Amino acid sequence: VRCFAGAGQFDDFLRASKVLVCLLPLTSGTHGLLDRARLSRLPKGAFLVNVARGSVVDEAVLLRGEKTIGPDGIDALEGMAMGLPVLACGTYAKFVEDGVTGVLQPEFDADALARAIARMADDRAYARRLGETGRARVLALCDGAARATDLLAVWREAVRT
Repeated sequence: VRCFAGAGQFDDFLRASKVLVCLLPLTSGTHGLLDRARLSRLPKGAFLVNVARGSVVDEAVLLRGEKTIGPDGIDALEGMAMGLPVLACGTYAKFVEDGVTGVLQPEFDADALARAIARMADDRAYARRLGETGRARVLALCDGAARATDLLAVWREAVRT
């Protein structure tokens, strides 16, 4: 386990982060903190899970899809939870399942992404179906009460053995 502290080690922290979970509140000191320059310090293949609200992360950089910077993936769960169709890159299909709960590309492909966006724009029923099934998937997999019940069952089984 490596420890990083203070602004002087922030760049080193980013370079060492395979998954960066941003939980920062929006303050004058955090506004724009994760900008293009800082996001570019994440290693290739890093993931950003942005739970922060406000302008801590420069989301415009992420939306431009610049492949010269990290991260390679961002969390699509919020969009899915809102019933919006999502597009993602990667191979993990537990949430975004290609053609079922969204569009999942194994790797970044600007032309394929453009075709997927055009299809959603042209076929609103398709986009609506992806959004609805994506929302249902998130609700099923992220239901806190159900996950707590599952965890309780695991603990009860562990106590019995």
